[in-house]
Amino acid sequence: MASLNLGSVNVATSTNNGTSFSQVPVQAGLPVDDREWIAAFGSSTALLTFHDIATNDIDVLKSTNGGQSFTEVSQVIPPTDYKAGANELGNLVIDHDNLPPGGNFYAYQAFVAPSSSSGSNSNEAFLGVSADGGSTWTDQPIPCSTASPTTDLNHNFPNVSVAPNGTIYYAWSDDHSIYTAASSDHGATWTCSGAVSSNTAQAIFPWLAATSSGVDLVYYGAPTSGSGQTWYVYFAQNLSGSWGTPAQLMPVHSGSVCESGASCTTGRQLFDDFGVDTDSSGWAHIAFSQDSPSLGGSGTSTGSAVQTAGTPVGPPNN
Repeated sequence: MASLNLGSVNVATSTNNGTSFSQVPVQAGLPVDDREWIAAFGSSTALLTFHDIATNDIDVLKSTNGGQSFTEVSQVIPPTDYKAGANELGNLVIDHDNLPPGGNFYAYQAFVAPSSSSGSNSNEAFLGVSADGGSTWTDQPIPCSTASPTTDLNHNFPNVSVAPNGTIYYAWSDDHSIYTAASSDHGATWTCSGAVSSNTAQAIFPWLAATSSGVDLVYYGAPTSGSGQTWYVYFAQNLSGSWGTPAQLMPVHSGSVCESGASCTTGRQLFDDFGVDTDSSGWAHIAFSQDSPSLGGSGTSTGSAVQTAGTPVGPPNN
């Protein structure tokens, strides 16, 4: 796991199922950083990505010794590409089940950026693709994601998940709706869905879990807009190639949501924080943030929910 410390990224590694962790501040050669993501491949190898504050590019560090040290190996976007200085990154995933020819592994980094060098809004979704364990990257656009030049898709955060058969699923928010795309050729071509979210004025923070028999999606949604709005956890499933009607679960926040990170003064209770995964039987497990001490409170706390009925989609790519 990785945590942000502005001047460094702290990586904690456990080899005993979380009973204890070793702490490694990743500092040597590290610029001022933000929005870190980490993914492991086996017991020894991990990739760590983050925003380089000085350049805004997405730096890639790698460990091959079980997290004892990390070395920068690449950048997701070439420094000469306009997107290097204008992007918002999402999560990083590694495909454990489908290996490229010659060994190593596929890694996928989600990000959004302007669709052209003259744009000022992040109105298109992209996927950084590495077929050599993070050493080099190809940035694949998702053409069917492109929104109007004045629309942003960086509503914290674009999200990618890879199914056990290698199919990639991608989700993003335009602040009002959640959209998804799928690729079966490592991001070279994509098929996009319409708006998955329904009956909401706003929908943000999507997270996917692509599995052997379907895909789970969670997001925060508010049925109405305005200062008195209430936000809920929503849960949707794609079981046969199309998304079902999202289910409204528990309320988590009252009022507006600030997505500006450390510069927020109010409305940060959801903390840019969300996630869903499935267990070995395919049941969904959701982690979310919520107002504390109760709905409308100024603090924040962590909540969790476990699917106990309906359709389990299957185990994830592990």
